[in-house]
Amino acid sequence: MNIDSNTKVTGIIGYPLKKTLSPLMQNTAFNALDLNWSYIPMPVKKENLGEAIKGLKALGFKGINVTMPHKEEVIKYLSEVSDYAKIAGAVNTIHFEGSKAIGYNTDGRGFLHALERDGGFSPEGKSALILGAGGAACSIAIMLAMNKIKVLTIVNRTIENAKKLANNIKSRFNDLDIKALSFSEDLPKLIDSADLIVNSTPVGWEGGLIIEPDLFHKKHLVMDL
Repeated sequence: MNIDSNTKVTGIIGYPLKKTLSPLMQNTAFNALDLNWSYIPMPVKKENLGEAIKGLKALGFKGINVTMPHKEEVIKYLSEVSDYAKIAGAVNTIHFEGSKAIGYNTDGRGFLHALERDGGFSPEGKSALILGAGGAACSIAIMLAMNKIKVLTIVNRTIENAKKLANNIKSRFNDLDIKALSFSEDLPKLIDSADLIVNSTPVGWEGGLIIEPDLFHKKHLVMDL
């Protein structure tokens, strides 16, 4: 990779970013396509988020990805937000266009693509268990609801956040059977009744398990974000 005055600069913001593989993946793609682009990781703490967005725009960045814990908070610093991102209440991609910072959400679409193509799984009529209630969980819950998941259970350490997400989804999809629970509930029973299990929590970044492997069965499709 040769960096010069014509290089288009992109990257990812979040905190922490020790485990992200995005720079490796994106820079490999740029090189394969012979593009004079660069993708860099930028650890940004919550208290510096607004200044970071303003600075990246001023520096001429073409765009950035946004990861935990900024997907929801970043919206207040953007000029525009796509319709899907508004519904999801979270942004994972920002395009800098002139003086504008425009937010998008590709989490749900990418999730569904992987689910169907790589997992051979169709959500229609199935049961899903989502661990976590943040921006990524919201995007995925909406996409599953849009694709006719029958039962959706959201489990989160803070039950209020799980209820808020469940109510948001239910207000748009009245026929969906959706529940919000805490981790103090009977997790093995919830896992046993699910077809799809999605971990959207940061557990696992530094080791450790949120679910013991012996709770999984052959019928389960498990995805970790």
